[in-house]
Amino acid sequence: MRNISVLVHGLGLGGAQVSTLEFLELLRSEVNLRVIVCKNANEEFLRELQRLNIKYRIVSCYMTLGMPNMNISIIEDWFKWSDVVWISDIEFSIAPKIKRIREVPIVAHLHSYPLLCPWWGLLYGMREVCYRGCSLYRIVRCKQVFNEELSRLGIISGFRESVYQALDLVKGPLDYFRWRRVVNRDLIDSIDGFIAVSNFVKRVHEILLPVEGKPIEVVYNPVTYPLKYVRDVKPKENLEENLIVYASGSNPVKG
Repeated sequence: MRNISVLVHGLGLGGAQVSTLEFLELLRSEVNLRVIVCKNANEEFLRELQRLNIKYRIVSCYMTLGMPNMNISIIEDWFKWSDVVWISDIEFSIAPKIKRIREVPIVAHLHSYPLLCPWWGLLYGMREVCYRGCSLYRIVRCKQVFNEELSRLGIISGFRESVYQALDLVKGPLDYFRWRRVVNRDLIDSIDGFIAVSNFVKRVHEILLPVEGKPIEVVYNPVTYPLKYVRDVKPKENLEENLIVYASGSNPVKG
């Protein structure tokens, strides 16, 4: 059987972590799995790993622009054991470090858009899907247009909008350059393939990410039965009937 090391921060039990647990449940009898998790991972997530009887190691993590940077120095032997490394969510920054340990294939799961924009939502000013590459000017204007929208809706006052507009002239460039330091050419080159959660996510990454022919395949999030992660479900019909489960958090741009 293939050996797969899985990077999963586990810091919450959101849609990406739930779908990862579902994948692990389906894969555990087909491949050898080892999971690397952040030290301060969600307790419920860790209990689910224990329920699945999957071997895991806890490592220290720190956050950069909302993306976890894991200390993998204590588990280098796991990557030497691996046939494939699976980045299950937003642990992208680890890819170059793994490649320096061993030239093992790395596959990254695309649940959202941190590789395309400092703000993962990919909604330009909360008004339209952003189909243009991120730039210093666009991230500043995106923030400003977003505040204009909040003011128009009465969520913030006109005075606060003016203050935020001025602050965006400083914070926008800071966010942009910090993001470019993390999401750089070395990071993209270190990833060998991508898994998108929908055709829309795939299409946007093909347009905006310089992958140069690297494969991007769509694999829909599975749901195992009986249902374990759906809260307060009271369907009128029997649970044996077809169900649609939507797990996207607050981001509507998923397809």
